[in-house]
Amino acid sequence: MSALPFESLRQISEFFVKCPTCGDVWESTPDTVNLDVEITLTDQRGVVLSREAWEHYCSFRVRCHSCSSTDFCRSCMASPYHTGYTCTGVKEYAAVKRCRYCESSGECTDEDCVARRGNACFAVLKCGHECMGVYGESDHMPCLRPECSDEKTSNCEDFCNICFTESIKSAPAVMLDCGHMYHYHCVLKKITAKWPGQRITFSFLDCPLCKVKISHPHPEIQAQLKTFTTLHQDIRNMASSRLKIEKEILNDPKVTAQGSQYFGRPLDFAMATFAYYNCFKCTKVYFGGRRDCDAGDNQEAKDLICVDCSTELSGRGCANNAHREYWQYKCRFCCSPSTWFCFGTTHFCDKCHKPEMVAKITRDYDNHPVCPGPTKCPLRCVHPVNSNKVSSEFVTGCAICADKLITVPQSAPRESRDVSFAMAVAAMVK
Repeated sequence: MSALPFESLRQISEFFVKCPTCGDVWESTPDTVNLDVEITLTDQRGVVLSREAWEHYCSFRVRCHSCSSTDFCRSCMASPYHTGYTCTGVKEYAAVKRCRYCESSGECTDEDCVARRGNACFAVLKCGHECMGVYGESDHMPCLRPECSDEKTSNCEDFCNICFTESIKSAPAVMLDCGHMYHYHCVLKKITAKWPGQRITFSFLDCPLCKVKISHPHPEIQAQLKTFTTLHQDIRNMASSRLKIEKEILNDPKVTAQGSQYFGRPLDFAMATFAYYNCFKCTKVYFGGRRDCDAGDNQEAKDLICVDCSTELSGRGCANNAHREYWQYKCRFCCSPSTWFCFGTTHFCDKCHKPEMVAKITRDYDNHPVCPGPTKCPLRCVHPVNSNKVSSEFVTGCAICADKLITVPQSAPRESRDVSFAMAVAAMVK
C-alpha cells in the first residue's frame, strides 16, 4: 500500500498525510478532543486558544515523524500549523491589512510603529516573505520566519538580546557580522549609550552574546562605530606611550605567566589596568591613574579635571608640553612621590594608598604629616601643605625627563626606585 501514490492513498483513507518538507507519507489518526480539559495552549501572541481553535488544533495539527521540526495542517497543508486559527480563520486574518510590527488591523498610527516602518526594508525575499531588515542595507538577511528557518537558527519569534522586551519581528533587525541578530534601533542605542561609568571602557562595542566587536555594513551603524573605534585606538596609543614610563607592568605575572589572561599582551593588560577619563571642562581624554582601587567610577563628573584645566595645580614639570601627561606628582597627603593616581583626581604614595589609610585621610582628617622643610623633605623642594584638599596636588617634575636620570634598574625593589626617582625630580625642580 505504501508504494501507491499519495492521491490513491487519500482515496483509501482521509487520514493519510504527506509532509510538505520531506515528502514522507503515513497514516495519522487525529487526537481525541477532550472537551472537559482546561485549555492552556497559547498562540504566537501569547493568547489562550478559543474552544474552536483548540478543537481544530487537536484534529488537524500534524508533526512529521521523519523530520520532527515540521508541523503542518492536514486540512489546508499550511506549514507551520496556524496555531490559534481554523483554516478559514487564518485566511480571513491574512486578508486583512495589518501593521507588520504590532499586528493591529487597519492603518496603524502608533508612534513607535510609524518610526519603525520608516526604517524598514520592504524587499520581498525569494520565499515570498517580506525582509525583516532595515532600510538602506546592502545585503538582505535570510528569512526569519519559523517556516523558513531551521531549529539551529534564530527566527523572528526570538527575543532581542539587547532590549529583552520584544521579539525580533517587532522592529527592523540586523544580523551582525558575527551572525547574531538584534533590533536595529537597539544596536544603535547600545553604541550611542557608550560606557556605563566615568571611566572610559569599550565593552559596549561587543556583541552581547559572543563578545566579538560589533560590526555591520549599514552606513548609520558604521558612522556610530567610527567615532568610538577612533577613540579606542587613540587610547591604545596613549597606553602604549605610558608603558614606556610604567615599565613594571611588563614584569607583572599577568603578562609574564603562561596561561594568564594577558600573557604576552602587555598593551591589552595596560588597557585593562590604566584608567582614562573625559575632562569635565575641556572633554579631552586624560590619564587618570590605575584602576586597581576601582573607585574612579564613584567620582562625580565635575571632579574629573585634566592637568591643563586644573586651576589649583602648583609646581612645574618640564618645558615640553608634549610631556604634560607624564608629569610626576607628590602624594597629596605626605612628602613622598606619588605612585598611584586614583579617582581621576588624587595622587597617593604606596603607604597612603592602603585601604585603611584612604578611608581616613581622604575625609575630614587634620593629622597629615608636616613637611620638615626643603632641606629635609624627601622631595627636596618647597611644596603646599599636606592635606586632603585639591590645593595640595603638586607637580615635582616630568617622568620622561627624570627617567633619563634614574640609574636604579627596574628589577630593584619598588621602594628603591621611588627614592631614586624622588632624587631625580628633586634635582630638576631646584
